[in-house]
Amino acid sequence: MTDGEPERNETMDELEVTDLRPRRMRSGSGRAYPPRPDAWPWRRLALGVSLLLLLAVLLGGQPPIRDALRWLARAPASSTATAEPLPFLTPATTLSARLAGPTAVPGATGVPALGAAPASCAGPPPALTRAGPPQYRAVGRAPLWVSGFTGSYATLRLGPAASANAFGWAAPYTRYGWPAPILLVLQSGFTEPVTLSGWDLRDGHPLWFGVVEAGVWGPPTRVVTPFTLDPAHLPFDAGGGDGTGAFWYGYAFLPSAGCYALAATWAGGSWQVMVSAGR
Repeated sequence: MTDGEPERNETMDELEVTDLRPRRMRSGSGRAYPPRPDAWPWRRLALGVSLLLLLAVLLGGQPPIRDALRWLARAPASSTATAEPLPFLTPATTLSARLAGPTAVPGATGVPALGAAPASCAGPPPALTRAGPPQYRAVGRAPLWVSGFTGSYATLRLGPAASANAFGWAAPYTRYGWPAPILLVLQSGFTEPVTLSGWDLRDGHPLWFGVVEAGVWGPPTRVVTPFTLDPAHLPFDAGGGDGTGAFWYGYAFLPSAGCYALAATWAGGSWQVMVSAGR
């Protein structure tokens, strides 16, 4: 080993350090040194803030970030929903049912007891008139009447009494409620849509409606709430007609015996009545 060898090694070591250290970390004398220890907490803080901002973007519209993280931690591994039988469908289903097309009328288990129809409901009794076949009496006024009521007070019969008058169907209890046979009578010459709705006076539960094709009979192939009768877009021809207008056979579905409101609306007008229902 000669006297010049250590100097060569020193030079090589210095070159190796110079190549590995970033230029911005070098002093004016050419010596490289690590960043100050007090810089690391700030870097950690900046990194944490960046991650929180990223989570805020990804979880936009969710609860605060801390709650969102807890919510994610509690989320089940599987997102498969469990179907639960419901006694009735809700109005929120109406739009999807219409988009999906015809819907079969499902039955239901655990049929509830059916009470007697109230003798009357609050307010004056609804006026009954003749509309449609002569054996039926109707409520409402032009351009739409709802027929199929019995008794001195407008009453829809449910259960066995409804089955006896049903249109080729036993009219059992369904997920929509008890079917009550009705007729929708549309004034002759009326060409605008008319919407029929109804609800339970106790809790606001909506009534569902469906019509059936005369001659085919059976349960409705489509049940919706509310129900719109549009002369320009009818599912099938009317089942008959008289001097009042054309009529369609169908069903109103009610959850139980009690008092209900029925209402019809169209461009420029409406009517509303209270009716009774039960066995």
